[in-house]
Amino acid sequence: MVVDLAAPHGGREGAAAVRPAQQLATAHLRLGRPGPLPSPEEAAAHAWTAAERHVAAQGTGLVLAGTAGDVAARLRELVDTTGADELMVVTQVHDHAERERSYELLAREWSAHPG
Repeated sequence: MVVDLAAPHGGREGAAAVRPAQQLATAHLRLGRPGPLPSPEEAAAHAWTAAERHVAAQGTGLVLAGTAGDVAARLRELVDTTGADELMVVTQVHDHAERERSYELLAREWSAHPG
């Protein structure tokens, strides 16, 4: 099971702040214009086309956003529901240190409360 994770250090608010950048990058990829992940500031300043908005609205997939506790709880629910024996977690956050911190927080939460 692959999950796109947005659980940066800022918790729910931080996840909400980076989500438009993730949506813009995904829209560009699906529209045949792949490129680097934009920063939250670049995404906020971007003049979205109708096509980009449409693709972003259609393609949310399985995205878990929030605090590490929120995300770990939802991941456990997914594992219980699907019987998955392996998870691949991907965090699309522009800032490398913030992305690493996201993984650290989730790993700590996951280890502290093993299923």
